[in-house]
Amino acid sequence: MVLEMRLKVGNMKLIFQNEQGGKEMKKGVLALILLGVVMLWSLQPAVAKDIDDEVAELKARIEQLEKKVAEREVHARAVMEDRKALSKIKEAYERLTLGASLTSTFQVTANRDGKDPNDGALSGYVEIGASIGSLGRLYANFEGARGEGVPRKLDVSERLGINLPCLTGVNEDVDPRGDNQWYDLIEAYWEPSFYNGRLIFNIGKLDPTMWVDGNAVMNDETTQFLSNIFVNQIAMGFQEGIRVYAPGIRVGMRPTDWLEINLEWFKAAGDVFEDLFDHPFGIWEFNLKPNLGGLEGNYRFYGWYDGQEHAKWSQYNPTTGTVSGDAKSSNVGFGLSWDQMISRNITLAARFGMQNNGIAGRVASGALDTAFFPYSWSIGGQITGAGWGRENDVLGLAYGQAVTGNDFRNYLRSQGVINPAPYEGHFEAYYSFALSEHLAISPDIQVISNLGGDDDAPTVTIFGLRSQLEF
Repeated sequence: MVLEMRLKVGNMKLIFQNEQGGKEMKKGVLALILLGVVMLWSLQPAVAKDIDDEVAELKARIEQLEKKVAEREVHARAVMEDRKALSKIKEAYERLTLGASLTSTFQVTANRDGKDPNDGALSGYVEIGASIGSLGRLYANFEGARGEGVPRKLDVSERLGINLPCLTGVNEDVDPRGDNQWYDLIEAYWEPSFYNGRLIFNIGKLDPTMWVDGNAVMNDETTQFLSNIFVNQIAMGFQEGIRVYAPGIRVGMRPTDWLEINLEWFKAAGDVFEDLFDHPFGIWEFNLKPNLGGLEGNYRFYGWYDGQEHAKWSQYNPTTGTVSGDAKSSNVGFGLSWDQMISRNITLAARFGMQNNGIAGRVASGALDTAFFPYSWSIGGQITGAGWGRENDVLGLAYGQAVTGNDFRNYLRSQGVINPAPYEGHFEAYYSFALSEHLAISPDIQVISNLGGDDDAPTVTIFGLRSQLEF
């Protein structure tokens, strides 16, 4: 019996034959296994080299992937940081409120004894507000002006040789201090609020008329009437017909939607930060805010106390024009300001003010530096241009008087006025053309009777043109 085994390894054929049976067959198998082991052992270096190469390549690829992942992580972090920075910038920007305005006026007078000045003035402001979260809000207002304007020339000095200015004023927008050029930080305050705005404080340098004696028709010399009497009450010793900015505090309360209460305390001397509690000026106001069939209104009632030192009329000698004794008296007053819409396009308004009839004014070098008249009143109205297809235009009309009183007329006589008048009357009309969302042009006319409280003074007409650029 012949046993044969064939084995093919690669290109090599192995044939085993055995005629002796099983023992020899076993030897052949063992030899075959031994041969296979030897062959595998001889192939190990090549296989190991291939595996090492593959491992090295795989390791390099992993390192490249890790590098790319790291680069992408760095880029992602940079993107996130940029987004956070942009978010903070956006948040800060959203907390800011910015505003700016530029107002120019040109006025020319007529019927002034043959001498008719024409003058211009320029004013502007930049305001910045910033929300500080739960702590409230910060606000600052920078304002400046150039030009004295017509008002300082509106007196009767040419005819009488004396200086009695227009009592009602013709341009509230010019510098109240009479400077030809000025700029100032007029307001700077902190405004915390509580109970969803029902309780508000303002602390810092404030405008006393910002929250008191307001009016929807007669309150803004840059967009409404120019004359002082149609901007705020002028029978108020603290103002003397002009705005004064002073350090102080205001408390605003809104217990209901139809009632607003304002309490204010200021340093009466104006922009003086020394001895803040000397000579205070206090104001209280109640504002009833009815809504009659969707037509809004404001009915303001207010009183004030001026702690500055004043002279009484009983101390004034009209013959010599001097004041005897110490000027130690305080001053008090009362006022109301009313505006009411009577239709969607028409709003009516009125204002009245009075002060202590026995107070003459403040004293400088033994003489009256500023003389007070006891009363002032004004009425007016505005009509929007919606009825003639110009809904952003406004027509305004107003008339008012500064009432002199007996003591003030005696003062005028001491200053050389032969025939003092019981009042100075003032009429004003303007039309605001809205040329764009930010620009308006307003022709203006004013007519003043009994200029300076002089019954013999000619009636003066003032033609004006105002431009208002606002952002």
